[in-house]
Amino acid sequence: MKKTQLTRSLAYAMVFAMPLASCSANSASSAQNEPVSEADEKPAEDTPVSADAIAFAEATMLSEADILHMLEDRGFKDTLVTTSFDTDGNGTEPIEVTSSDARHPVYEANYVSPNGMVWVVSVTLDSIMANPISYNMKAGDAAMTVLVERDSFIQYDETARQFITQTLSESSLIIRKADRIDADTLSAVTQEDLSSDQ
Repeated sequence: MKKTQLTRSLAYAMVFAMPLASCSANSASSAQNEPVSEADEKPAEDTPVSADAIAFAEATMLSEADILHMLEDRGFKDTLVTTSFDTDGNGTEPIEVTSSDARHPVYEANYVSPNGMVWVVSVTLDSIMANPISYNMKAGDAAMTVLVERDSFIQYDETARQFITQTLSESSLIIRKADRIDADTLSAVTQEDLSSDQ
């Protein structure tokens, strides 16, 4: 199986076990006042609608210091941040991120909301996605649910050594949208929000 960005974590294994896992995004739910909304329906397809690739050598990756600042700005303070890729884009065992200038293709942070929901927040270049892994594990064989911000999601392909920007169908995943993925947003999301209108 081809290794892509989060394959070494439970969250990534769950999301990308399906064919080219589907992730689409844009704005909808504000953290504290608006419910998380289901993405607009699109024709069910098993393949991406579009895809653009950026070579590893040409990509502008976040440094470890950058990602720590970004996540702290989003309210993820005192959160363990890791990467499973070295600075050359090769897969490694998870490495704890420090405030160095080293740059990696993908970062992950675990977050537990006050209501006990466990999330894995993944960042690839400037693309961010949140996976409620505790909710998805309870859902069993049901379609995977993820929270995203934009109409596309960037995926790192270690084998091809490139970043793929894809706009994907919703045949595999249930897409929830948020204006901003941050601690306030994730703290406000309930299991009822994630399961509504399904």
